[in-house]
Amino acid sequence: MTTRHNMPKKKIQKQKACDYGGSGNRCMSGRAYGFCYLFRALFEHSPDAIFLGHLEGKFIACNRAAYKTLGYTKGELLGKSVREIIFKEDARSVFPKIVKDLLKKGSVTSEGRIVRKDKTVFPVEAYFRLVYQEGKPMVFAIVRDISHHKEIEEQISAEREKAENYLKMVGAMIVVLDKQGRIILINQKGNEILGYNNGELLGKDWFTTCLPAENREEVKKIFGDCIHGKLKFVEYYENSIVAKNGEKKFLSWHNSILKDKGGKIIGILSSGEDITEREKTEEELSRVRTLYTSIVESSNDGVVILCENRVKFFNKQMFDMVGYTEVEAYNKPFINFIDDKYKKMVLERYKARLAGKKVNPRYEIELLRKNDKSFPVEINASLISFEGKPAVLSIIRDITQAKEIDKMKTEFVSVASHQLRTPLTGIKWFCELLLGEKAGVLSDKQKDYIEQIATGNARMVALVDDLLDVSHIEAGEKYNVVLKKEDISAIVTEVVKEQMVLAQNKKIKIEFLNGGLKKVVARADKSKISQVFINLINNAVKYTKFGGKIIIGCEITKEGATYFVKDNGAGIPARQLNRLFDRFFRGENVMSTEGGTGLGLYIAKYIVDKHKGRIWCETKENKGSTFYVFLPTA
Repeated sequence: MTTRHNMPKKKIQKQKACDYGGSGNRCMSGRAYGFCYLFRALFEHSPDAIFLGHLEGKFIACNRAAYKTLGYTKGELLGKSVREIIFKEDARSVFPKIVKDLLKKGSVTSEGRIVRKDKTVFPVEAYFRLVYQEGKPMVFAIVRDISHHKEIEEQISAEREKAENYLKMVGAMIVVLDKQGRIILINQKGNEILGYNNGELLGKDWFTTCLPAENREEVKKIFGDCIHGKLKFVEYYENSIVAKNGEKKFLSWHNSILKDKGGKIIGILSSGEDITEREKTEEELSRVRTLYTSIVESSNDGVVILCENRVKFFNKQMFDMVGYTEVEAYNKPFINFIDDKYKKMVLERYKARLAGKKVNPRYEIELLRKNDKSFPVEINASLISFEGKPAVLSIIRDITQAKEIDKMKTEFVSVASHQLRTPLTGIKWFCELLLGEKAGVLSDKQKDYIEQIATGNARMVALVDDLLDVSHIEAGEKYNVVLKKEDISAIVTEVVKEQMVLAQNKKIKIEFLNGGLKKVVARADKSKISQVFINLINNAVKYTKFGGKIIIGCEITKEGATYFVKDNGAGIPARQLNRLFDRFFRGENVMSTEGGTGLGLYIAKYIVDKHKGRIWCETKENKGSTFYVFLPTA
């Protein structure tokens, strides 16, 4: 239980018990009686429990809510000690401190636990105030059951629940106005919001004192019309108020009419929530929305929001891209804008994404213009919430020009590569001829020069081969994958033997997990799968430091076999991992230290995809990488 003090350190003004609905109203008349009556009405009809008792803790007065909350009858509760209803631990440790603080500060707000008659325990928030009756100190307490605080908050948020009233002294401003609009009660929170001292506002005209000139007359007229029955009572209202220092604040009000015993209106009780910051936030959100809309509408890419697979939003670029108007596109199935050969794939991806499955956000398809002509686009999709429902946001880029440039580049690379192969083949043949001393005996220095030429030529041949493979892949021709039943483990073992010489030159150990690979039969193109593992193992050797280790293993399941190549080399920077299988990609941490074309992994992924498999990598910079290749078994 925690205790908070809400009174400033100043001399406590003694108040008569009649101020809280006690027995002193015989001494009152006129306006004072009406003032007292208001408090008695608050006391009796409050939804929260209210108690009046001696300092030692015995109750002498309780309201109806108190009996209902605690489950006692009036006769059972009056005369009991507060220690009998407070949870034992709180009664021992906290109640004495509350009494001490009351005598010192005059008021205390506290949270604790209370025990009902049926022995159930529930949390409460209590406001204690020290009052005086005939010179004797008494304790006035307002107790709120906060078990359902969240539920109450939701109700307040939805419809400004009437339970949000004058007794919410900690979090809300409480004001009582008489029929003339004069302030006859304002709580401490209200004084804090307005910047006045306790008692300074009492008797003052609310509208003249606390409302800004621009909306003063409007609010005053609504108040007067409600009081005199000319207008249906306004339970909820929002308006600006002005503090003592001139600062404007915006409040949301919950209003309740106060009536006397004869049903005559005698005033209004209002509970006000300071929503100044909320208004500022909403203004800022509005500004941000305007800016966001401007950015989206001026984007060079199309922006689409799909909900229930229907178009809920197209930006200007998207309308220009497909040639439809807003009326023609809105709420239409997005599948209508997709070329037939991609419809099934897009639907499957859309459903998988909504189901929470991991789906690659980027992919390429062809869309249809209004004239039924198709054009290639790149889509980057993500899951969002739209009007409370799951939806997909897609950024769509027209890649027609990029595809044409790629095609030209591929054709150029293909032609250039073919032209390069002829002289490179000639150089290779002459190097072999000279090294074989077919043209005469060579000195050691001459042999060294020719071997360097042969090594450089071999690198160029490998590069040309890679370029030709890429050009064939992108052209969709001449790169046939012929599947036959093959022992994949035997292929991997053969590749390891071929790479062993390169590994030994760097004192690198290549080991098989568990001593070797079990036989795995799958439908594969032997030469193409060999190319995949040559690339992976060669990279592992290349990027592993002198004296390192490479481990190769395989895990077999019902679906297929997953091979892995693990090294303790340079690794790949995390920020670059998503580009690992792109053309010409090379990690920035090895570009200056190791040679390479950046095409090997691109080709490897294409080959594995053609085998209906998967290739991926787990890596940590400066710790090493593990490449995985999954192939379905035959």
